[in-house]
Amino acid sequence: MWVICIVAGDSIYPLEPWMHVPIPNAQRGTPEYLYTKAHCSDRNAIERCIGVLKARWRCLLWDRTLHFTPLKAGLIVNACVVLHNFCRMRNVQDPPPVREPRDNRANNVPDEDEIDLEDAGVRQLRILALQERQFLIEHVAR
Repeated sequence: MWVICIVAGDSIYPLEPWMHVPIPNAQRGTPEYLYTKAHCSDRNAIERCIGVLKARWRCLLWDRTLHFTPLKAGLIVNACVVLHNFCRMRNVQDPPPVREPRDNRANNVPDEDEIDLEDAGVRQLRILALQERQFLIEHVAR
């Protein structure tokens, strides 16, 4: 069974078929602006949920990385969500939020200029990502 997953990233990440990012300087009132507004709103809610989970389950907080295969890491996160929902159903109070030091993720992500767009595979992924984003923009504008 295949699961389609799209990550809602912030503007420091490049647009990829699996990573949707806001459109910088989108003109107010345009479909691109509506897409960006919806994207940012959704990302804000996701960030808050992640913060609550990381406060309750410190295995998600440690080193900002689960040191397992992606499949096993996904199972761990899923288990944390199930247990969190169980705690919510039993009215267990959320722990206080955790203050994390801000890292400079931007230094770890290559700029679009640094990516060799002459590589056919990368170019195809870029085209696919732009097409998918355009589909979402048109969907939001309806």
